[in-house]
Amino acid sequence: MPGYAAPQIAEVAQSSQSYVHQHPIALQLSSIATDASAKNEFVSLRMLGPFTAIIGCPVTLCWQLERVGGSVDRDGDDGDEDDGDGGGEQEATGISYEVRADASVWSRGSRAQGIVSLGHRNGSVATVEMAWTPTTIGSLAMPTLRLHDVYYQDATRGKNVIHVKM
Repeated sequence: MPGYAAPQIAEVAQSSQSYVHQHPIALQLSSIATDASAKNEFVSLRMLGPFTAIIGCPVTLCWQLERVGGSVDRDGDDGDEDDGDGGGEQEATGISYEVRADASVWSRGSRAQGIVSLGHRNGSVATVEMAWTPTTIGSLAMPTLRLHDVYYQDATRGKNVIHVKM
């Protein structure tokens, strides 16, 4: 019977064509992304600079955090001024962060972690500043700020290199 099956398989192979398409994808979802909108936990993160430094001299790096899609009062008040309805003061959330850098090219000049306060309203802004010292000349990868317990997106757009000279 083995001789009988072989011609049948050859006939099927000639009469039909199959196409296989492979598309590799990677999904990266935060565990809090599903309920983040209910908690106003969307934050845009952007490196403000500086983007040049001198070897051996401390440089204070600055990141801006901005609340995106936060809350607005029912009456449309943005809460920036006190109009007698109690909306003048803005509640804030403490967001823990840490800064990571390649230890072979950066020397930390301050604590690498902390907590920053960011308001719940859309457009609320906060900054994180941290001192680092470059120990090598050239184009170095910028230390990175990581936020904890919030869904965030880095909006730096390719400006993740600092140029270090003598």
